[in-house]
Amino acid sequence: MSYVPSVNINFTYHPGEYVRALRYVQTRRLAVRRDVVVAILTIITGIYFWVSNGLTIWAGLLCGVAFIFLLLLTFVVFVTPYLVERSTPKLREQYQLSFSDEGIHFKTTSIDAHLAWSIYSVWWDGPDYFFLFHGKRDVTIIPFRVFSNSDDMTSFRELATRQLGMAALVKC
Repeated sequence: MSYVPSVNINFTYHPGEYVRALRYVQTRRLAVRRDVVVAILTIITGIYFWVSNGLTIWAGLLCGVAFIFLLLLTFVVFVTPYLVERSTPKLREQYQLSFSDEGIHFKTTSIDAHLAWSIYSVWWDGPDYFFLFHGKRDVTIIPFRVFSNSDDMTSFRELATRQLGMAALVKC
């Protein structure tokens, strides 16, 4: 890896872009495919009990719990990202970010901060975005489109790897 002095990006999120990125995060963190399969199998089991044995209370309970679980999963994956985007005014501001080995200069209309890389615990290199995680639920999302060229993206990857280690593998 070569030394990279800094990578500078300026951008504003496009409408719905943050929602799409956050949905990607939610589906990967929660193993949604597995959970949907388990919930559907539970509903099928409940229906089987109801049809074959007449265990209507247990069948109803199984189906009800699985259905509520599917509703909650749908809320977390589809509704929550939309609510986060709508309720966070800073996501509509112009972002000016400068990444270097010394840290990150993070500037918007409402924020002007110099951050240490250590605030982030892990990063993902997704299909359309970089994800920098801090805390259990907080994430900085950087769209690939904001880099002026592939060299800047490569430089960012080198910086992130040098500061945070290899990008975490994302479950699909």
